[in-house]
Amino acid sequence: MAEKKKVLIATPSYDGKLDVYYIDSLLNTLSLAQEHNIEIYPLFICYDSLIQRARNDLFKTAHNNKIDILFFIDGDIGWKPEDFYKLVKSDKDIIGGSYRKKNDNEELYVVKALDKNDSNINLNIDKNGLLEVAGLGCGFMKISRKAIEDLWNVSQPYKSEKGDTRMVFEVVCENNDLISEDIHMCKKWRNLGNSIYLDTNITCSHTGTKTFFGDVQRWIQSFQKNIKTNSIEEINISKYFAKNDNDDHFKVIV
Repeated sequence: MAEKKKVLIATPSYDGKLDVYYIDSLLNTLSLAQEHNIEIYPLFICYDSLIQRARNDLFKTAHNNKIDILFFIDGDIGWKPEDFYKLVKSDKDIIGGSYRKKNDNEELYVVKALDKNDSNINLNIDKNGLLEVAGLGCGFMKISRKAIEDLWNVSQPYKSEKGDTRMVFEVVCENNDLISEDIHMCKKWRNLGNSIYLDTNITCSHTGTKTFFGDVQRWIQSFQKNIKTNSIEEINISKYFAKNDNDDHFKVIV
């Protein structure tokens, strides 16, 4: 039998709480680990008010312990175990599923769907349901060993309470706009000449004051229909670039 892959499920939790959908998904995922010849190590960092620091500490653990795959899953996410193992076995270095934003006003997803130049919307889903994107939220994201090494090597070192680490995740200001830590990490990876993928067949649940469910592929296809029936000039996508609330750092088809 082939050597088992080591997968670190990395979960930051600001308030130390994990949603019941997360717990149910984790238990069902762990029960299938032997069947998939995978060793899973869940790791939680709680009570850290800086999400980028928590992600960096989780990333450091994966790097220093020679973990094969780092899998970020936020504590308010629910998923299907088969989707987890599908991404673990994917040949893509960074790939994830999406989830609805906690917004009752309209259906939005945590994905930045731009082309290689970061200038045009890209909605070209391939036959396997994959869409190359400019950025994803880290709520449900697989990062390969190659990506762990490469991102570590190009990131600035700094000292934290847990010792020397790297600033793989950092909030930055570009063109007078704040870029969130996960989108900046995605940009750093793409600047190395690599790609990031969304599996549009995977839509996780996302829990706030209630649990949000959705279908990211159907949502993206609704935009494809508009593009086929209208000229680009007639499609008003400006609202997806607008900063309308405090949680809009993903506002490019999100």
